[in-house]
Amino acid sequence: MEIESVKLRKVLDHSSEQAVEAEVNGKTAVSTGEIPEDIRLLEEKFAELEGMEFSQEQIDSKLGLEDTDVKGMKAASRAVSLAFKHASGFEYTEKFPVPMTEVVRGSDKGIGNFIVSDPEAESFQDAVETNISVFQQFREKNRRRIKGMDGKGRLIASMSDEKILRSLKNIADGEDGRIGVEISAEGFYDGERYDMDGLGVSNSSERHLKFVQKLIDDFELFYVEDPFHSEDFRYHAELASKNPEVMVSGNRLIDSKVDRLDEAVENGACNTAVLSIKGSGTVSEKRTVKEKAEKEGYASVLGSTNCITEISHSLELGVGFIKIGVAGVESRKLNRLCSLWESSGRPGLGH
Repeated sequence: MEIESVKLRKVLDHSSEQAVEAEVNGKTAVSTGEIPEDIRLLEEKFAELEGMEFSQEQIDSKLGLEDTDVKGMKAASRAVSLAFKHASGFEYTEKFPVPMTEVVRGSDKGIGNFIVSDPEAESFQDAVETNISVFQQFREKNRRRIKGMDGKGRLIASMSDEKILRSLKNIADGEDGRIGVEISAEGFYDGERYDMDGLGVSNSSERHLKFVQKLIDDFELFYVEDPFHSEDFRYHAELASKNPEVMVSGNRLIDSKVDRLDEAVENGACNTAVLSIKGSGTVSEKRTVKEKAEKEGYASVLGSTNCITEISHSLELGVGFIKIGVAGVESRKLNRLCSLWESSGRPGLGH
């Protein structure tokens, strides 16, 4: 495809963080990242692509050679790559991802987020309805403790992690749903111990493994993300080997990079790869990680999305699961996903 025009704009993402919106031939995409005060300097750099023809692999290869030490270059390259894909067109797979909804936002010193999903749903619509019902019931049953909602449509609750888990599980059980957690252990690991103020524990790595295992057993978790810090391949591997039926993902450990995925596979760490917004790089890099993870028997999850364009891209990638909210700004993206499901002939789930 010939690049006729490239434009860059400073914007805010769904979490009000700095981001760049790229427009290629009139089609846009957004990527989060630190952006320079004068974005015109970056725009001039990418304007050099105008008038040239590329395939997706060629443009991504060229973007990968850019000076990533330049402020804003990584984010701009990701956005331009996805906007190029948007302009050249998406080719959807025959299967749809299972939606995973972050119902409640946790804390920096405890479980990061609390998730609900219906992995055994008969259809995409059924899975969406389960997530919506659990979200609404949790909000209603705990209304006196709900303090609001954040930018990703997650409820903010004045409750301990344990009470959130118990309430969420009781509701999910009645809706044939399953619950999961983003532990985000990197945030409370001090180099020696895991200090989880939200659950009142301070553990060594060995004791933290037992603690996470107890969470899995007590609450029948189907998904556990970032249970250990990002360099701890050993304990990620031990947890995954003990729980083959649980999706154990190292979002920060793999960081959506091929070399990190290779190391995870070599160590037997995890069984699920998360394609994240910030770590996944260009469209081609995302595809490579997803295909390699699938070849190794890993499940795949698309992390929280910045824009509608990423929703379409997730369908072309053929990921098994997608993180998507049911309230606030997330509802617009969910509506788009539901619309694509309808217009695609209501395809089955692809996990």
